[in-house]
Amino acid sequence: MNTDRHQAHGATTDSLAEWLRGHLPEIGGSADAFADDRVAIEKTGVVRRPSAHLHSYRVASEARSQAVLIKERPSAVVGRFPTPPGHWALFVGPSWPPPPAFEHRSAVEFQALAKIHRHFSELNDPRFATVRPIALQKLTSAFAMEEIDAVPLDRCLADEPARGNPPLAPPPLESCGAWLRHFHEMQAAAEAPVHHDTPGQILGALAELSAGLPVGFAPSEGIRELVSRTQRLIERALPETLPIGLTHGDFWTGNVLVDATGAVAVIDTFAASRTPIFEDLAYFVFQLKTEGGALQKSSQFRPSPRALERELLFLRGYFPGSEIPIETLRVFELCVLIRKWASRCHRCAAYTGARRVWKRIQLSARSRHFRAYSEWLLGPLEAGPHRRAPSSPAAREVNHGA
Repeated sequence: MNTDRHQAHGATTDSLAEWLRGHLPEIGGSADAFADDRVAIEKTGVVRRPSAHLHSYRVASEARSQAVLIKERPSAVVGRFPTPPGHWALFVGPSWPPPPAFEHRSAVEFQALAKIHRHFSELNDPRFATVRPIALQKLTSAFAMEEIDAVPLDRCLADEPARGNPPLAPPPLESCGAWLRHFHEMQAAAEAPVHHDTPGQILGALAELSAGLPVGFAPSEGIRELVSRTQRLIERALPETLPIGLTHGDFWTGNVLVDATGAVAVIDTFAASRTPIFEDLAYFVFQLKTEGGALQKSSQFRPSPRALERELLFLRGYFPGSEIPIETLRVFELCVLIRKWASRCHRCAAYTGARRVWKRIQLSARSRHFRAYSEWLLGPLEAGPHRRAPSSPAAREVNHGA
């Protein structure tokens, strides 16, 4: 998120505003909404990110007002980094399944947003909010959605006061876990592929990642060693059959929105494939313990007590009243760490000249933290007994019902 650049704008008659004017009933939620001819559409800001531009608008008449967000995928964001074949996830996202083709991504994300809105609205659970989809503009790879009054969870966590200071409302981490559990239970499309659903497939993906690392690059050797140790754990510890759920693919605190009541909504997913539930779980807890203030920049790095408390709250929300399969989760967390580390290695190797020298210095420091964190994960796993847990085909699809 540190790449965001926000600019304010006054009233505008740009093409996106004119497009919104043709969808006033959808914006208002009914055919009679914004029936008054005197409807003003004002652009209030834009956030530019590497993968998309987010345009904020205010649609208002004398009777009502609605904030709208348009997500646009400019074609210029494609090909920013050279990507080896089969290694899309190293550069664009944390999830191993590849995304839809670029020209279809906005449509797929819009459909996923609509599906999530329907599902969580029907739950009628006060812990959850939703973001209402409005309209899709296929020709320009853009879609409009309701802009809700909420802040990202990462900002809530950063603003949480230190011990001894007046308490704020606690971040709704248990609700985040419950949201992800309900999301994983959603019905996937019949054509949704299943990825990495057995230990053998995960082993193959790690072997491919290891073989594709830059040659003659010092951090690559550390990653390859970690891959070998993780592969041994997978062979001995993971059950043959893993619970499968709908994949979010980018479930982290920046994509979780928290409104004034503490209800959570989650955005930015294609929801187009199925993977083991531990993919999303491991990515979230890894980010929760290593990003922002939770990261202790030391070669002796280990998660802080507060980060571990937050992790436990989240996992209790996902596994209410059940035993948390912590060993399986830690193995998947190792896979997340490996992909993060490999991604930085590839990005550094892509630079040239003085910038490459500076990036190598940064990578060297970051590699020490990755290595120390991996040892914290590996210690209990390598020391404990490793007998593959039994599983059955009936347990493949996620079912957390009582």
